[in-house]
Parts: sequence; structure tokens; C-alpha cells
Amino acid sequence: MKRRRCVLLVNCFPDEREMYDDYLRYAGFDAVDVCEPSDAFETAVAMQPDVIVTDTALPHGLSGLDLIERLRRDPRTQHIKIIVVSGHAFTQHRRQAERAGCDLFLPKPCLPQTLVTAINGELNAA
Repeated sequence: MKRRRCVLLVNCFPDEREMYDDYLRYAGFDAVDVCEPSDAFETAVAMQPDVIVTDTALPHGLSGLDLIERLRRDPRTQHIKIIVVSGHAFTQHRRQAERAGCDLFLPKPCLPQTLVTAINGELNAA
């Protein structure tokens, strides 16, 4: 039996997490939600998700950019696809996320179906 692909959602806004989580599950993914960047790193190491979807503006501890850099430096997580979904969508923010190591940057507002299409594209490109 084929395993369902797993997405780790890192977002501190409960409504957004719930919206994306529900749609990802509807689209056939397993989804795990976390708010704290440090929890996200530990969860990524333990679970080895197929994709991590994170915002860059996280209010506690590490920023989303710090999280991405940490994930890329660690051999246990450097292979995981990372998609940024952020309201900080000026060119400078996109470049910062790309320099940190994200694979794809999606500006908010981002419809759940747009996110699922992007995830499938990143996974199929791998």
C-alpha cells in the first residue's frame, strides 16, 4: 500500500493552519501542524515530512527564515522540500527566503488549492 505524503505546516495563526490542514487532508495528504519554530525543527527531524510549509513571520523564537536555514544546514533535513507562504511578499522578502533555502515562495493570500498544486509540483519535480 502506498504511503500518504506528509506535510508539516508551520504557522502561528490557528485559522490559517486549520484551513490548510483541512484542505491538505481532503487532497490526500497527512498534515501535521506546529506553531513554534523549534518544535517544527524537532518534528521535521523525527517525522521526515515530504514538504514543510512555513511562514517567514513567526512570533516566537526563531523566525521562519532562521528555521529554513537550520533545516538546510542539518543533514537530516536538508533534502526536505520547503515552501514559504507569507504575507511579506515584496521582492526583498522573496529573495531572503530563497537565500535561506526555500524551494518555492507563495505570497498570501494563498488559496488552499494553490498550495496543494504547488506541493504536488515540488514533489513531482523531485
